[in-house]
Amino acid sequence: MASSEKQIKPVVVSASSAGSTSAVLPRPRMEFRNWPLVSRTWFSLAVAAVNLSVGFVIVIATSQWAMAGLLLAILFLLSWRLWIPTYVQLGPTGLRQSILGIRKKHSWSEVTEAKFHPRGVQLFFSNPLDGAVRSRSVLLENTVRLEELQHTVSFYCE
Repeated sequence: MASSEKQIKPVVVSASSAGSTSAVLPRPRMEFRNWPLVSRTWFSLAVAAVNLSVGFVIVIATSQWAMAGLLLAILFLLSWRLWIPTYVQLGPTGLRQSILGIRKKHSWSEVTEAKFHPRGVQLFFSNPLDGAVRSRSVLLENTVRLEELQHTVSFYCE
């Protein structure tokens, strides 16, 4: 194992001579807001500029304002994760996301892979209905508490 790799496992400490009492270190919990418009402002503005440029090119090429407006609406809807904040909770039961009041829950047993990135962690989930091992994923970004995020995901995924 390389010196830069960390392996985090729960530690059980025996506290009694009879062995009937044991203490387990607390399981990590974490809550944060995942909102690229705030955390990656320049990237979000660049996407908005590209969307507007495409709309402008459509207006110039076709002279149809309605078509350009429809295309712009579609482009901004497709990039909704940049504009709408997602609230994330990580804990012993899994990952909970709240998007516009709609809650999604994923248990840790659904996670098939976790990839660590410089800005966060990408979790891949299995789908029991179609048998796909990596059918869905979510990117959790948090540069302020990156080490805590990576530690929490490592704790539950290993």
